[in-house]
Amino acid sequence: MPALADNDAVPVSGMPPAKPRTLRGRLYSNAVWTVGGRAVSMGSAFAANVVLARELPLAAFSAYTVAVGVVGLLAMPAAFGSPRIILRLIREGVATHRPSLAIDSLRECMRLVSISSTVLALLFIAGTHFLDDQDRWRAIRDYSLLVAAWFSLSAISVTLAHALQGFDDFRASAMVGAKSGGILANVCFFAASAAAGYYDRLDLRFALAAQALLQLISVAYAWYALRTAVRRRVPKINAIGRGDAPLVAVTGRWFLHECWPILIIQLTSLGIAQIDVLLVSWLTDDRQIANYGAVAKICELLATGQVLAVGVAAPFISELYATQQLEKLEQLLRGVASLVAIPIIIIGAVLLAVPAMALTFIYGPDFVDGAPALQVGVIGCAIAGLTGVNSLVMIMAGRQRQLLTVSAIASVFYILTSPVMIIHWGITGAAAATTIIFGGYNVVVTVMVKSQMGIWTTASFKPNYYTTAYQRLFRR
Repeated sequence: MPALADNDAVPVSGMPPAKPRTLRGRLYSNAVWTVGGRAVSMGSAFAANVVLARELPLAAFSAYTVAVGVVGLLAMPAAFGSPRIILRLIREGVATHRPSLAIDSLRECMRLVSISSTVLALLFIAGTHFLDDQDRWRAIRDYSLLVAAWFSLSAISVTLAHALQGFDDFRASAMVGAKSGGILANVCFFAASAAAGYYDRLDLRFALAAQALLQLISVAYAWYALRTAVRRRVPKINAIGRGDAPLVAVTGRWFLHECWPILIIQLTSLGIAQIDVLLVSWLTDDRQIANYGAVAKICELLATGQVLAVGVAAPFISELYATQQLEKLEQLLRGVASLVAIPIIIIGAVLLAVPAMALTFIYGPDFVDGAPALQVGVIGCAIAGLTGVNSLVMIMAGRQRQLLTVSAIASVFYILTSPVMIIHWGITGAAAATTIIFGGYNVVVTVMVKSQMGIWTTASFKPNYYTTAYQRLFRR
């Protein structure tokens, strides 16, 4: 991002640096845009998935489900673990008054993501020629260019969204979104899908083309918003020399060294949500693939609370940890976890009690066979929500290498057990493997955070905790 760095070396007419904002003001702003934005975004994505499930033929919806899994999985190596790193470094640079750390990191980050996305897209397109003629592979075989564009642009969009969070532009970040898409892409995709379905124009190619195009629009919007945010937020740097040089030289090699452990962690923990869809695609039939796609989408909607917790807490973890405000950090983490646990528990209880009714009401009677898998998946979502943003804390505190070992062990257990459980129990076995192994993973990581950093990330059920958390977080 040379243009961004150059623009910071000279005054920008009519655009003075923004006044510093308090932690309270920034937290409120982030919470409002994160909660509201993610609710609208994920609600729109869920509604669009329901439209596709009802309007597309079974084979086409199964193929779309596989494409969604592929995009979610490949967007991680395309981003190369850089979003969390760039958020951490920008926050450190802004909080410690070292703007060159933020700018240099941003430039190297975008260079890395551009290269990794391009290389991975080319490899993906070449690899699709080896797929067989089954309908389930149709989306990634016949429309490989659209799928490659979708996951590449999604990786860039997610990275830019994290950079915007680092510069406190929470509104633009919510518009661009996270790995599941932002307000801009998801709302427009729902509207386009509904309109195309109404006029009998909705098919697999339309859905994939719309996703790729909307991701491109999101990237263009994010780029413009980021340029504006940098000009407003970063103090002017003396053209003669920088007196705020970072403690380490932010080179491409250094940035790569910081990112690769997070990439492995994401592929071996967060990536399982997409890997299990692909395993189900290989080991079951179209009906089970469609059922599991519906179950996975409901579980993703239930996990909205966890996603909101990540969005609210992420920009402030590294800032509070770097300044050793551990008591306030724990109050932030546990307060957020306690709040998001409430809807997870209430909605999860309903889904556990009447899973078949929920699937029939949302997707139709053809998806009722996914009820047992939905019950098991709900338990996994509840464990993740109650343990809080444990992995995020490790990453944002720069302890990703300690987390790497646990993630690798969990993924090995998953790869060894999940195919066997899918073969014997179908999609219920797939949901059980994910819940058992990564439920245990969340518990272990929570204990790691406590032992290494001295703080808890878990939700609390004490009646007075919410008031206490608020007072201690915002006291002056």
